Amino acid sequence: MSEDVKPDVKPDIQKIQLQVKFDGSTVKFAIKRTQTLEKVFNAAAVSFMLHSTSKSYKHSVFQKQFNTELKSMKFIYDGQRVRGEQTPDDLEMEDDDVIDAHLEQLGGGF
Repeated sequence: MSEDVKPDVKPDIQKIQLQVKFDGSTVKFAIKRTQTLEKVFNAAAVSFMLHSTSKSYKHSVFQKQFNTELKSMKFIYDGQRVRGEQTPDDLEMEDDDVIDAHLEQLGGGF
């Protein structure tokens, strides 16, 4: 009696569709449920910046503004701030869930 031996097959890692919204714009992403959200945040920040800036920027100016803007952005899901090292599985996200992006404001009044 012989047993069927199956070759090593990579497990099917389910992908999830997410939306990131900022200032009236929406960007959609498909990522693995176990992938950190950092790449999504970076790509969303670039997309939102390109949408809101002039195309006449030099690369160095764009890079500087991108680094500044990314550091000042915060991402909110289900009322809680999301960190880049978290995954959709960590947050129990489902298809088409929305992450809201905001520019963080520091300081206060006079």
